[in-house]
Order: sequence, then structure tokens, then C-alpha cells
Amino acid sequence: MILMNNNKPLAESKNHAAGENDKRWMRLALNQARKAAAVGETPIGAVIVHEGRVIGRGYNRRETRKDATEHAEIMAIRQASRRLKSWRLTDCELYVTLEPCLMCAGALINARIRRVVYAAADPKGGACGSVVSAQSLPLFHEIICEPGPLAAESAELLRLFFKALRTRDRERGSSGQRRKQSLTGQKPVAAVTRFLNIDQQEKTHDND
Repeated sequence: MILMNNNKPLAESKNHAAGENDKRWMRLALNQARKAAAVGETPIGAVIVHEGRVIGRGYNRRETRKDATEHAEIMAIRQASRRLKSWRLTDCELYVTLEPCLMCAGALINARIRRVVYAAADPKGGACGSVVSAQSLPLFHEIICEPGPLAAESAELLRLFFKALRTRDRERGSSGQRRKQSLTGQKPVAAVTRFLNIDQQEKTHDND
């Protein structure tokens, strides 16, 4: 066994450093999730890291842009590809606050992402082991998918957000009334953000 000067095993030290890095990047992804919640979107955030720098960020914008593909992972992939001027993100890692869905897992494989780290598992739609395991499919690219830090924080943000939506819906009345309000352009953002008390706490300097 190779020992460091402080008598800790070298492998243990490396694992600790990797774990701290994962936590650092996941905190940035969680900041992105808070941005989503602040505009009334499901709070899921993602960042892509290349050579120790964040090159892509994203959060859910499906409701805002009326586009089913506007997931956090897709937004981060697009930004990272623009930054690297390539669709191939072979030496990159993605950190996301919720286990990717099948669409996003497919996009990550196509983008040749090396490793995916997710915080909270998604038992209803997760494609990294919860429902299906995209990383186990015999495809053209092998991707590493693994659970990471801040699962409790990410899950709690989602729980509070959907609780706020239910509170808002009760305040707005029946489903018919809510549809009418939606058609007239009334937005639920204020009620949701007021309940969550979102003020972009724990801001972390993004490593641009």
C-alpha cells in the first residue's frame, strides 16, 4: 500500500478529493435549479464541467418556452457545445439535480458526455437506473451514470415547489378557473416564489 505523508492511503485521499469536487459542481447545479423555481419552472438544474471549468449551465424552461425539450441537461449541452465549438463533449462531466429522463440520457450519450452525476433519483422517469438504465444499452458510446451528493437538498427543493403549486391551485380555484386564467395570461410565479421564499441564497461564483 502506498501511503502519503499523513499516513492516509493515496486512494482514499483521491476519492475524498473527487467527492468534494462533485459536491462543488452539484451546488452550482442546485443554484440553477433555484433559478428555475424562481420563474415558476420545475426546479431542476445542470452544469457541464470540462477540465475543471464550468462550460455549460441550464435549468428547466419547458413551461416558459412551451417546448418539451427545454430540460436542464439539454440547455447545458447546447451551451457547452457552443463554448467548445463542437457537438462532441467527450471529456466533459454533467452534474444534474434530478436523475435524467430518457430523452436527456439519449442526448447525453449522443453528445459523448463521459460521466453523469445526479443528485435525487427519479423513480417515475429516471433513465440512469430508476426506471431504465440507458448506460447499460449496447450503444456506440459508453457513459458513466452515478448518484452523487446533495440528493436530500435537491429532493427537498422539488417537494417544496410542488407543495407550493398545490397551494397556488387551491387559491386559484377549480381546474376550469385555472385554465381560464392561463388563457388570459395570468402567471403563477408570484405565488410559487412567495411560498418558497426564493432569493437565490447560497450564490456561488460560477467558474467561467
